Amino acid sequence: RQALEQAARPVVKCYWFDLYAMSAEVALALWLERRSRGEGDAGPWPAMATAAVGHLGRFARVFPIGRPRALLYRGLIAWTDGRASRARRDWRASLAAAERLDMRYEQALALDMLGRHGEPGQRPAARERAHGLFERIGVHDLASPEALATRLATGANGGP
Repeated sequence: RQALEQAARPVVKCYWFDLYAMSAEVALALWLERRSRGEGDAGPWPAMATAAVGHLGRFARVFPIGRPRALLYRGLIAWTDGRASRARRDWRASLAAAERLDMRYEQALALDMLGRHGEPGQRPAARERAHGLFERIGVHDLASPEALATRLATGANGGP
């Protein structure tokens, strides 16, 4: 809640990207984890996730480096709400924004999401591109909201 309160303040510093992105990621992960346990949309998590993604979107309007992640998470909310075509459109826009900004990690995140939930015929190519990018930049443990939700649900913390 403290991170969300901080993120609700006016956007003034570009190095606060992680505050906005991580607040959205954690809120989304908690929502998805509750859904996976059969709790549906009960509790504060859907509203918190929507607010956090909104704050990230506001950050992205001031600092374009936030645009790929804001679109990625906006797409995840759409997917969670059952709006697959909207989600895929946001993920394609996330990928395009990341490519324009030459942000390889953000490109890999968007490709990973498209590889899991994109159009069925395009999933293998997206997964392959995501894997190649993650490998080139040295990222082996993807920390997406969906992966984090799975860890929360299984009690795995990713530690030794």
